[in-house]
Amino acid sequence: MPDIGSVRTRNRDTVFGMCRAPDIQGRGNIVGMRTYETTILVNPGSARNDYEGTIATIRAAYEGEGAEWIELDKWEERKLTYPIAGQTSALYLIGYFNGPTDIITKIERRARLTDVIMRQLIIARDGKAYEAIRVQRARSAERAATREREAERDRDNEHDRED
Repeated sequence: MPDIGSVRTRNRDTVFGMCRAPDIQGRGNIVGMRTYETTILVNPGSARNDYEGTIATIRAAYEGEGAEWIELDKWEERKLTYPIAGQTSALYLIGYFNGPTDIITKIERRARLTDVIMRQLIIARDGKAYEAIRVQRARSAERAATREREAERDRDNEHDRED
């Protein structure tokens, strides 16, 4: 491999924009494929009226450009700092997908043509980062369940003392 135009990083070799990035199972994707994380701001009105249709529209927009979804989750609806297209709030979605290295510009172009997506941010991730996020989510869910069980046990103990 020539030294000009190639960069050695901790997790992957990059040569003229073509990468071998690990996929979610830890195997190497084919050259030219990457794992991406996206945060999408969705028009809250369309999401409230037809959530499944909104998600289907977003999935189709990405898949139409060659993306393979790993995960797409509803995050929360939040008030915006400033209005976007007359909207003061948006539904936030977070997702992970695999796609070719040239997919971002194609998705951005397609997103501008849809009324559902208000804004989006796409960043390149590797499989290890996604796995770390999954582990963190599982631990958070486990801690929340433990807190709920403890609160329920405390309520039961209070109820028993009152009797």
